[in-house]
Amino acid sequence: MTWVSQRENYLPLDNSPFTNELFMPCFSDRFAAMSEPQRKLFLRRFVLASDGISDRTLRAVYQALYRHEFLEPDLCDIALRPGCNVSRCINAGAGHNLTLQRGLGDVEEVTADIVILATGYENAVPSFLEPMADRLQQTDNELVINADFSVCWDGPRDRRIFVQNANPGQRGLADPNLSLLAWRARRILDSLLQRAPCANPEHPGFISRTTVESWPDPVAEEMGSGI
Repeated sequence: MTWVSQRENYLPLDNSPFTNELFMPCFSDRFAAMSEPQRKLFLRRFVLASDGISDRTLRAVYQALYRHEFLEPDLCDIALRPGCNVSRCINAGAGHNLTLQRGLGDVEEVTADIVILATGYENAVPSFLEPMADRLQQTDNELVINADFSVCWDGPRDRRIFVQNANPGQRGLADPNLSLLAWRARRILDSLLQRAPCANPEHPGFISRTTVESWPDPVAEEMGSGI
């Protein structure tokens, strides 16, 4: 069994209290007000808030590896390959030959009976909107939305298309999550009924606004320029 990961380690999901502030309604609006470069930098910086492995899973895997190594040896060969890309996968009879590459140098060949791809997903415009896709404003595989989650398009202003859970690049890490579903639904309903938002202001959160411009780019840090 070989577990290949592009990341340099098997990193845990950041589910700490202050990171969870990123999943509050107030932060969705704060994120939307950032410039596009700022939003992209923010998503890279906090990717583990939504794209890490649960601590419980990591502990279970580690304990299983420990049992296999010291208590129940010789059941099968297990190898962890972090920091690698699968650059090629070809059929080889009943199995598959994979080429693993680390950076521009080391190359390793692995033969597997079964290959499981845990590659996540990408946003895409639903196929039923394809006939009018050229009328919908898009950016980075997302439909561009207004503050009320209606799509920016060239149709009549009183004909609107609302989307949810499909705009992390514009609304932050919480957008694909169901935790803000009720809040987004209320905002859409307020827009449909042409009424002012709820009179009670949303809690601003415990963390003050941060200046994204002052952050070093994580890619530059990895190259050493942040030292």
